[in-house]
Amino acid sequence: HGSNAYANDILRELGKLDQLRRLGIVRFRREHGIALCTSIEMLKRLRALSITSIEEDEVLDLESLSCPPPFLQRLFLSGRLEKLPHWMSSLHCLAKISLKWSQLRDDPLEFLQDLPNLVHLEFLQVYEGETLHFNAGGFQRLKVLSLDKMDGLKMVIVEKGAMSSLEKVILQRCKLLHSLPSGIEHLSKLKSL
Repeated sequence: HGSNAYANDILRELGKLDQLRRLGIVRFRREHGIALCTSIEMLKRLRALSITSIEEDEVLDLESLSCPPPFLQRLFLSGRLEKLPHWMSSLHCLAKISLKWSQLRDDPLEFLQDLPNLVHLEFLQVYEGETLHFNAGGFQRLKVLSLDKMDGLKMVIVEKGAMSSLEKVILQRCKLLHSLPSGIEHLSKLKSL
């Protein structure tokens, strides 16, 4: 417990580094969530944020972040989320999202599809469901999509008009996915699969 209090103190101190552009945290524990979120709110210049939990099943508790850094461009979250943080859909400068071990129960795409500058989306063990559905008009600037180790995934549906800029798709270790994404023919800019 002493080391936890110490970790929380350090995380609170981070908020004073108001020129910080890039922040990476590893071995993160659930109980550090509030202290970290308090500091992140002060880091108005932050462009890249990477948080990795101490183990795959440890929850990344980031819900208390009410005002995320407005210019964040890259976000890497490795740890259990159960649901996407509410603030993610407001990050309009975000260009890259990489999620690992999230274990989401709800389709995360709906939440992310309107991010106007998202170019790169990487999922590894992110979603427990059977179907990922890319809606028409969503992910307009996305160029790279990577889906890895989605053990329950059986079907990917791409509507006409979804991901209209997509150039590269990576599908790996999705053992129940027995066919190419339905509607993949709509991806007219696709160069690499």
